[in-house]
Amino acid sequence: MPTVMAPTPVIIEHRAGKQQQQWKVVSGELVSLSAPETQQASGIRQLFASAFLPAGYPDSVTPDYTGFIAWNTLQAISSYVRGVLSSHAVFKGVGVGSQAATALGAVFQFFVRDILGMAGGIIFAYAAGGNFDSNAKQWRLFADVMNDLAMALDLASPLIPGGFMLMASLGSVARAMVGMASGATHAALTQHFTTAGCNAADISAKADSRERATVIIGSLLGMAVTQRMADNVAAAWLFFAVLTWVHVWANVRALRCLVLSSVNEPRLKLLLQHYQDKEKLLTPIQVSGLECLLVPPLAAAWQRITGSQQHAPVVFGAQLSAALRRAAAAAAGGEQSRSCPTGQQGQLLQQALHQQKAAADKQYLLL
Repeated sequence: MPTVMAPTPVIIEHRAGKQQQQWKVVSGELVSLSAPETQQASGIRQLFASAFLPAGYPDSVTPDYTGFIAWNTLQAISSYVRGVLSSHAVFKGVGVGSQAATALGAVFQFFVRDILGMAGGIIFAYAAGGNFDSNAKQWRLFADVMNDLAMALDLASPLIPGGFMLMASLGSVARAMVGMASGATHAALTQHFTTAGCNAADISAKADSRERATVIIGSLLGMAVTQRMADNVAAAWLFFAVLTWVHVWANVRALRCLVLSSVNEPRLKLLLQHYQDKEKLLTPIQVSGLECLLVPPLAAAWQRITGSQQHAPVVFGAQLSAALRRAAAAAAGGEQSRSCPTGQQGQLLQQALHQQKAAADKQYLLL
């Protein structure tokens, strides 16, 4: 009679919904069924994930996290490569390598440049207000474009005789704006990526690790490029322009990957206008692909210049007095009246809202 062998218990290890390894029990000990090459590859992936990805990835972050960090890494590397080129130009403008330059003169120029940059950062923080959280994507792109401008000014500073201090100071002011805007939006984006509610610190730490890795890679590439293009101004500017285009393009792609579920004024305006035109609600993914990535002041200026404003502006959190003035203007046929008779305010507001139901350019007054 044939002997029936008891099946060997097999343990299957899963991580993040995917099978990682298989184990069997032999003489009371766990023995891996995976090939040595597979175990080594799995160990390398685990080491990489532990260093640069949050614990529990991808379940511990939002679905748009992977696409964002991929494009963000590309733009960061292109930025640090250009940073070495611009730093070389700054040191050349200070006089490094020139017998006429002195250490005291170089220190003084850096001191003036840094002081002006700090003052510019304070003024920018005052002027920008507190809308970094609500417009995180827009201010993030603004910060990266200003970083491009700062490096372009640094690269051009030694080419203008007598204008080094002016160019370097303007670059320092732009760089201060970069630090202010990127630092403020970093916290908002970190909160967006968290799903567990308690891993924001881990996400921020891994973002810092990736940043350090991109600094190393970008700096090494930048040194190699600078050694070959240090004396060729035309080639350096051509290379700088190409990498600047890559930097802006990768930033736009990274921000288009972000699917923010919160509603700010521009996204609310987009939702209302699309519903008014097509009577359909947009999903967060659709809004992410359609929303304007310019900061609110620049977006408003662009609409005025191009005449692309087809609807009346959305007033988010309007004061009652402002709503009554707008209602009075609508009731008077569009005339912008500055005051409204006290006894007719409610009547005019009701009349204006009634007229807006049939108007093609409805105005939404959000009290």
